Amino acid sequence: MFNTNHDDPCVDRYKRFQRCIPDFINAAYQKPIYTSSTCGTSPKEFCNLNQLNEKQSIDYLTDINNPNNLTCWQSDLLKQGENVSLVLSLNKKFELTYISLQFCGQSKPDSMAIFKSMDMGVTWIPLQYYSNNCGDVFNKSSQAIITRSNEQEALCIDTKSQLSSTSESRIAFSTLEGRPSAYEFDSSPVLQDWVTATDIKIVLLSPNVDMNSYSVADFAVGGRCKCNGHASKCIPNR
Repeated sequence: MFNTNHDDPCVDRYKRFQRCIPDFINAAYQKPIYTSSTCGTSPKEFCNLNQLNEKQSIDYLTDINNPNNLTCWQSDLLKQGENVSLVLSLNKKFELTYISLQFCGQSKPDSMAIFKSMDMGVTWIPLQYYSNNCGDVFNKSSQAIITRSNEQEALCIDTKSQLSSTSESRIAFSTLEGRPSAYEFDSSPVLQDWVTATDIKIVLLSPNVDMNSYSVADFAVGGRCKCNGHASKCIPNR
């Protein structure tokens, strides 16, 4: 949707439409997140009751995140075999640039997966896997190479440093990094499709030990809403 007001950057003074793209934003900011497990939301045997007075709310996943506002969402304490899902609905198509999670303390998972949906959460497509053992956990090789013939393939990053380092708490996935046609994005329908999503799902896989939990300070998604080329702002689907 667009207007023809003379102040509209997509319309010149003669009311001729100009090519226009929406601003780059953190599409997750202050958006509601569905979580399959949150400490304290219901009585559970495996929630750390001593921490319920701390900030565990789902809202803290997408609030302002800076040194003066250190808030963290936390899952229930988990048994082996239990996974946790975080789902963000964007309510319209976005072109994604990055997806990142900043974990609190040493709560990073041994394995996690990032998925997207292009049909409002009906079906899910993998974007990226992370694991200390890609072969056993995801049946994927950590040595896979992206070429022009498989630019929509999800890689598995098998790096203990990204998932286990105590000095770096953020895991970031760039949608176009390592994709051969990235510098020809405007003429690559394959990559334009690859970065398009209506929903994002993060799956934090089962901890290696019982009675562990995950805690996340920030869930961010950088991108632009996908319009017809003649709009500076997008109206979310209702």
